[in-house]
Parts: sequence; structure tokens; C-alpha cells
Amino acid sequence: TATKRFTKIGKYLSKRGHHITVLSSKMSINHNVDPLLKRDLKWFEKVVCVNQHYLYYLSIQLMNKIKSYGESAKKKKNHKARGISSFFMNNKMSRIWWTCIDYLSARKMIRVIKKEFKETKFDVVITTYSPISAHMIGI
Repeated sequence: TATKRFTKIGKYLSKRGHHITVLSSKMSINHNVDPLLKRDLKWFEKVVCVNQHYLYYLSIQLMNKIKSYGESAKKKKNHKARGISSFFMNNKMSRIWWTCIDYLSARKMIRVIKKEFKETKFDVVITTYSPISAHMIGI
């Protein structure tokens, strides 16, 4: 995955004498940590993980319930229930909702950046993955 590739790039840059700082968001409250990635964290000078906005976790829980509702409706051949689930998972309103949550999470991340890295100068900033706010924060 992309996380592993960039972790390895950071590790090898560190081995060549570069100072690596990582800023990341925790994707879930019950965050599973890959043991290989955890082992490679020792190569980084500083790692800062920020929780997402609380609405992110609430939305993930809600979406998981809606998804399981849709899957059980599919098994029971309940087309009306499947349509309701599909509506909540794949429509413009849900995309707008996630955009708003992304914005709130980005604002939270920016506050952390200003606090944690107030005096820090970076030669290069690499942003990975999605959402678009990750790249906007990098800029």
C-alpha cells in the first residue's frame, strides 16, 4: 500500500542522514497498527498523529451500520431496503457531508501544525493518499 511505500522511502532517506518528520491522521479510534510500519517508525525524528474530527468517527460508524443494513437486505432480497442503503452510501449529499468533515478535520490538523511545528522549517513536504485536504495542508 501507499503507506508502506512512503514509510520505506522515509526510512531509507533517514538512513542517508535526512531528518524525517511525519504528520498523520488516525483513521479510526480502534486504529490497527501494522507491525512492520511500527518497527520503521524508529527511523523518523518526529511522528505526530492527530485524531480526526469527532464527526468523522460518528459518520464511519453510521456508514458501517448502513452498509451492513444494505448487505443484509441484499441477502433477504429486500430491494426497498437495498435502495435506501445505496442512497445513503452513494449520493451527492453524502459526498457533501464527507467534504464538510474533511474540511473540519483539515482545520484541526492545521491547528496542530501551527502548534507542533511553529519554528520548524522543512526542505521538502510530501503528501500522500486522500482526501484532497491532505494535499492542501501540505501546500
